[in-house]
Amino acid sequence: MKALLVFNCKKKNAKTFSDSISIFLEKKEISTKSVSFTEKNFQKPKKDEYDIIICLGGDGTILKVIHDYHYLNIPFFGINNGHFGFITPFTEHDWQDGLLSFINGECKLSNRIMLDIKQIRNNKIIMKDSVVNEVCIRRPESKSMLRIKASADGNCFANCIAADGVIVSTPTGSTAYSMSAGASILSPEMEAYIFTPSNPFMATNRAIVFPASCTLNLSISIRKESDRGIIDVDGKILSDMQIDDELEIKTSPLKYSLVIKEHQNEYLKIAETLYWNKKD
Repeated sequence: MKALLVFNCKKKNAKTFSDSISIFLEKKEISTKSVSFTEKNFQKPKKDEYDIIICLGGDGTILKVIHDYHYLNIPFFGINNGHFGFITPFTEHDWQDGLLSFINGECKLSNRIMLDIKQIRNNKIIMKDSVVNEVCIRRPESKSMLRIKASADGNCFANCIAADGVIVSTPTGSTAYSMSAGASILSPEMEAYIFTPSNPFMATNRAIVFPASCTLNLSISIRKESDRGIIDVDGKILSDMQIDDELEIKTSPLKYSLVIKEHQNEYLKIAETLYWNKKD
């Protein structure tokens, strides 16, 4: 068995922590490759090269690692060395028990959807990517609000949403930017995604949940040269959105798997992370 250990070197004691994980795994006769997630010269692994990816950092770290390595189709094991812990369920106190469960074939997996996007310009695909948390079309800084046209399975349901932008989020991403924009939280294993206007001009512009089978198409509604947007995926700017561009969004045929605690309840996890159960 082989493990890829990716750690965030910006976190306190991350290298020392990662070394202790490597030593623990090697004692269990598991070969481990340790690498910083900011390392640029690391050659991307091939399929069947590793059996698990262990991620040491916060939610932002594991988000990037899943985005970069989901094609390997192996489980991700998140150890929280950051602030929030929506998708990094293990801590410095219980990671050994979690890894032992995986080694013994007794671990619990949470299988989650991703989104695939294509940016189309003049009938040509100029950008495509996969989405773990969310894809956003947003206005550039100092520019006026955008007008967005949106269609679901070819049916236009919004001809001109005036807003700072729109957010299309997976269930995992529903606890991130989408939630801060006022949308609902989706159960992480739902076969659905959520469309949310960001700071809309009209209070009637609300979030909509679409089934995973639905294809969404977004474009900029007002046709002026100055009407341009920015496309970012999981917090990273990918492209400019120009007039006549179209962004196609659909559920990816690939899912990714997170190792979670055996008795973990996702609803209690949300309540705990958001301090809903905190008493005065």
